[in-house]
Amino acid sequence: MVHEMKIPSPGESITEVEISQWLVSDGDIVSKDQTIAELDSDKATLELPAETSGKISLKAEEGDTMSVGEVVCLIDTAFASEENLDKENKKESPSNVEKDETIKSVSEEVTATPLAKNIAKEAGVNLNQISAKGEKITKEDVLKAVPAMGSVNDDNRSETREKLSVLRRKVSERLVSVKNETAMLTTFNEADLSQIFDLRKKLPFEDNSVEACFSHMLYCMALTNIELENLNNEICRVLKPNGINIYTVRHTNDGDYKKGIHIGEDLYENDGFIVHYFSKDKINSLLKGFKNLEIENFQEGNFPRKLFIVYNKKI
Repeated sequence: MVHEMKIPSPGESITEVEISQWLVSDGDIVSKDQTIAELDSDKATLELPAETSGKISLKAEEGDTMSVGEVVCLIDTAFASEENLDKENKKESPSNVEKDETIKSVSEEVTATPLAKNIAKEAGVNLNQISAKGEKITKEDVLKAVPAMGSVNDDNRSETREKLSVLRRKVSERLVSVKNETAMLTTFNEADLSQIFDLRKKLPFEDNSVEACFSHMLYCMALTNIELENLNNEICRVLKPNGINIYTVRHTNDGDYKKGIHIGEDLYENDGFIVHYFSKDKINSLLKGFKNLEIENFQEGNFPRKLFIVYNKKI
C-alpha cells in the first residue's frame, strides 16, 4: 500500500512552506516518526516526521515551495518489514561509510532541534558531546558548547553563500518595506514659552492691589493641576477683598477632549497646541479663597469650541 504524505498545516495564516532540507534520500527505507525533512515557513522551521514505515519516494526537491495539503512524498508500506529496516540500518552503519559520514550518522542519532543541528554543523561541534537540559538539544545548548568568538583561527576561514530561508526573506522584506515607507526624518518645532514660565512665578503685583482679573483661556493652557492651584492662589493674593476673578476654559464636553496625544491629567495635545480641559469638579477644586458666583456655558468659533466662563469672588 502506498501512503501519501501531505504538507501539514504549521499554524494559522501559514499557507505554504519551503523544503529546506531532505534528511533522507529517494528510495530509502524509513521508520514511523523518523524525521525525514525540515520545512521553512515565514514564521518558523519545522520537522517533518514520517507518518508510517516503508520505502520513501520524494515528490519535491530542496528549495521547492509547496502549499499546505500538497503531496510531498510517497511511502510504500510493503517495504516496512523488520528485515528491510534491519538492512537499511546496516547499510547506514558506521562500519560501511567513511569517517566523515560516521560522525554525521552518530550525530543524527542525538535528538536535537533543526536550528541546533545547523549551528552545530557550521561550528563543527559534535552533538554527542553536548548535554541538554530538556529532552532535546536546543540552540542555547549548542551555543554554550561553541568556542568563544575570539578563539577561532582566521587563517583557514572560508566563505560560503546559501539561499536565505523563508523566515529570513520575510524579515528582510519587512525591513526594506519599513525603510521605504517610513519618513526617516526628525522634526523640530520652536515655540516661545517665556510667558508660560512667567505664569509659574510670583505675579508682579502687591497683595490686595487689584480690583478684578479677567483671563481668557489662561487656565486651560499647558499647566498641571498643582500649577493651576499656584496660579489661582497668586490671583487671590493680588485681588482686593470682594475682588472678582473671571476666566474661561474649554470643558470636557468639547469635541477635542480625549483626542490627540494625552500629556497627563486632562491635558491633550492637538495640532501642536496643549489644552487643559475642565470639569465642574475641577473648577470647584480651585475655589480656595473664593466663592463661585456663576458657571456659564458658551461656544466659540466654527468648530465650535465648548467653554465655561467662571465668575469667582474673593472672600
